[in-house]
Amino acid sequence: MLKRASIAAATALAMATPAFAQTFSPAGSSFTMSGYLSASDVETVNCATTLYGVVSADGTSATITGGSFAPGSGPTSGKCGVIFHPNDFPWTLQPGSASTVNLLGIGMGYFLGHCSGSIFGASWTNGPPGVGAATITPVMISGAYGGCLVHGALATSPSLTITPP
Repeated sequence: MLKRASIAAATALAMATPAFAQTFSPAGSSFTMSGYLSASDVETVNCATTLYGVVSADGTSATITGGSFAPGSGPTSGKCGVIFHPNDFPWTLQPGSASTVNLLGIGMGYFLGHCSGSIFGASWTNGPPGVGAATITPVMISGAYGGCLVHGALATSPSLTITPP
């Protein structure tokens, strides 16, 4: 009877333990993400983007503490940083797998409203020797007029790496 209880307890513990535990390296480091984010709601804006963050001490996530938008490319990019800006900080960046990340709790404000939500499964390229970078293929997050279609590419400096378990 005791042996069956021990096996059942071990099985329950194994099922409760996550099957993956990728981490960011270097843990505990500050970093900058820069590149561009584009969002489409009533119109499309392409913004040069700078985000600031710190990797947790155990590397399981990173906190984006702040950031800014500046004019990027296209006829409406002049709205970036003036009318259209990132908000709702902090955001959370988590490894999803060895080649994907999740960006949770993002927010973008503009004169007509606000878009917020999470992006799951953004493509991730490890660095070094390259640069740790996220590529966000078009994804819809909730917004004032039915949602915002967001996409972009952001590279980290210093370079971050997702380390497998």
